Amino acid sequence: MTTPLERRQDRVRREWYLLRFDMAMQGYPSAARKALHDELRAEIEAATADVGPSRALPQLGSPRGLADAYYAELGRPCPRPLDGAVVAALVGFAIALSWLSYALGSIDTLGVQGGGTAELSFLAVELTTRGGPGGMGLESSFSWPSLMLLMTVLAGAFALGSRSWRALPTFHPRPHEEHP
Repeated sequence: MTTPLERRQDRVRREWYLLRFDMAMQGYPSAARKALHDELRAEIEAATADVGPSRALPQLGSPRGLADAYYAELGRPCPRPLDGAVVAALVGFAIALSWLSYALGSIDTLGVQGGGTAELSFLAVELTTRGGPGGMGLESSFSWPSLMLLMTVLAGAFALGSRSWRALPTFHPRPHEEHP
């Protein structure tokens, strides 16, 4: 007899397997991916009924290996938009962190020198920093060029991370025929 806890654990294992499969299949065409997901869910439920929940998922193998097999059947590489979003977010975080560290460094420098105000520009963003024994302040302003530069860098990071060139059709030249 299975307890509610065992059924919950089996459900969690099944959903975790399907989530890992979906993550591996993120670049696959959407309608086909949804159909494969539904088919896999039905197969898991059938295998669970046949051999039990503890052996059903190991028999299917790893979700990544299963996804690789489907990609091989597709016969062409696909972009991976989630990977691109993660890369763009990391690049955006690194840029924001560099702005902040540059501003805090200038505030610290002003504090060591006895206080004052400095107007700076770093990565196309205007910064005004104030520092001294009594306190510190930071003011920043974006301009259209700085916003466009940031968006271009983030779009480039997304394109590289998602391998978006894979969405373009490939050109295969025809082999030349030799005439006698």
